[in-house]
Amino acid sequence: MREAFRTARSGRPGPVLVDLPLDVQMADVSYDPDQDRPLPWSKPAPDAESIARAMDLIAASRAPLLLLGGGSF
Repeated sequence: MREAFRTARSGRPGPVLVDLPLDVQMADVSYDPDQDRPLPWSKPAPDAESIARAMDLIAASRAPLLLLGGGSF
């Protein structure tokens, strides 16, 4: 589960599918909150080369269409 959260928050954040068999879902699990700790994660910096390449493609197009947003409300 920790790896799923790490994957969901790294790189390009998004959903992660965690598929657990029914017997695993129904099992009792011991949990010690004293041993739990926050996951380390880093927010990637913008890539100047990719941004410049995208700007060149937009500037070279005949009829650019920018579809912005798509984040959560």
